[in-house]
Amino acid sequence: MKLLLENWQQYLNEVKFKNELGNEIVIEIKKVKDTGTNSKGEEEEFDAIKITMEGPTSTMSNTITRQEAEELHKALMEFLNETPT
Repeated sequence: MKLLLENWQQYLNEVKFKNELGNEIVIEIKKVKDTGTNSKGEEEEFDAIKITMEGPTSTMSNTITRQEAEELHKALMEFLNETPT
């Protein structure tokens, strides 16, 4: 994941694995263009990261800014390091 964030030019990363329940999961992370409202209330286009996670019975998709992705990465690393498996 860190590699993807550091190498912004890489626009797609896909991971396939079986989770703890034995279900096949696909996670796709890709660079996209998105529009959003800035702090001045104006709409603007920006580089974003789209995260999609798909399993046999559900799909989740979210588009976030690069900074949000970096903060999510840090928070997940902290959480996983503090939480026993």
